[in-house]
Amino acid sequence: MELMKISGKVTIAMAMLLLASIATADDLDKSIVGPTENIRLQAEQADANLLSPKIYMKGVRSFDLAKDYLAKDKDPDRVRKKLAEADTLFRQAQNNSEVAKLTLMTAIESRAAAQKAEAARLVTNDWIMAEKTFNAAVLALESGNQKAALRKHEEANIQFRTAELNAIRTFVLAEAWQLLTEINNKKLDIFVPQTLDQAKQLITRAEDLIITDRYALDEPMILASQAINKAQYAIYIGTLAGKIKVQDLSVEALILQRDSSLLNIAKAANVESDLSFGPDKTSAEIILLLEELPGLRSDLQDRNALITGLEEEIRELDAALGGASADRSQLIRRLEQQARIREQFRQIENMFSSNEAVVLRNGNNLIIRLVGLSFASGSTELGPDTEILLTKAQTAIEVFPQCSLTVEGHTDTTGKAKKNLALSDERAQSVKTYMTEVMRIPAFRIEAVGYGDTRPVANNKTDQGRARNRRIDLIITPNPESL
Repeated sequence: MELMKISGKVTIAMAMLLLASIATADDLDKSIVGPTENIRLQAEQADANLLSPKIYMKGVRSFDLAKDYLAKDKDPDRVRKKLAEADTLFRQAQNNSEVAKLTLMTAIESRAAAQKAEAARLVTNDWIMAEKTFNAAVLALESGNQKAALRKHEEANIQFRTAELNAIRTFVLAEAWQLLTEINNKKLDIFVPQTLDQAKQLITRAEDLIITDRYALDEPMILASQAINKAQYAIYIGTLAGKIKVQDLSVEALILQRDSSLLNIAKAANVESDLSFGPDKTSAEIILLLEELPGLRSDLQDRNALITGLEEEIRELDAALGGASADRSQLIRRLEQQARIREQFRQIENMFSSNEAVVLRNGNNLIIRLVGLSFASGSTELGPDTEILLTKAQTAIEVFPQCSLTVEGHTDTTGKAKKNLALSDERAQSVKTYMTEVMRIPAFRIEAVGYGDTRPVANNKTDQGRARNRRIDLIITPNPESL
């Protein structure tokens, strides 16, 4: 028993000695190869493996041989010699990389842009061709043939720029292209020439915009989405037309199917449907109802907020009236003030027809949404209906002497957001100018601000909705004394 204990202790001691020797050997190896490893890392950080590949790989081979000799306990002089070779080669590769970054700067920047656009994944052949040309430029420069390097550099730069552009085009339009291919493969194009042509035109417009400015993708993305919708619609129409051709579906059944969907919508919207002469009349009534919904929803929200505020005031008044020290005359004045505000609101609301303005309330502020004050798309010119409508607005303003005014300009989503923001501000400034010059309202009482397309009140996918979004909101902030 004692012998077994002694034997166990000896075994443990031997194992610990072995581990200590291995750790010591590893530490020794690291102390020998560590400096060269650091130099190699510095070369990699300078992109030497890309910009000076021949010299860099020679350094790697020398370094690997040195580590192999060290692991096999070969001649220490040979280890040191190979490490010295590797050090020299890595430093040379790093120096070459710095020179290449200056000489091949343009192609390097274009390569990075193509990488960011995922050209290697999206347009693999373009990327491989550009990389091959770029590597040729690098190898020529590394060999000292600067003339050939510069020639290949220019060629690679063009190829990387092309790869980037094609990658962006593919990213934006790949799904639309795929749907067009599906239409052709299924031979549906003979049934949907008009819809297919619309999809192709949207794709062409998107491509033209990308070519003009490959980094401004907001509008091309919208056009691509519209092209996808058109292409999917073409597939739907073409499939139905194909069924009609092979007599799997009659024309009458197709019309009844379409009208059934419209009747269901009309029933849900509580719109009286009459398809005697086709769907146009019923469709127009549904569209009119839908166009009014955003304004009605906004009005409802404002009225709910007003009710909530009144309920809170009633609770406060009840609490105050219940107190022995309440100032009843002040409470009465507050009640009279609220009644006056409601009366002023009704007075202004009755000034306008539904086609001229929607009058909303936000606390003590009044919002006159001048839906009848329209602008042509992209224009800042006030329309011919300006005088009548703004005269009514002036009468509304005079209900609140010395009030402050804010003119808010809004646009639809057509065009770029930055341009829309500037356009909305210019429209608001146009109305402010009219108010100061024609209505003789002091400029210091009026603030004009544009919000672009960020605050729509209707659907930007319809002509009517976009027209409603191209609007002016007039905010009246009463002077407290006028309340």
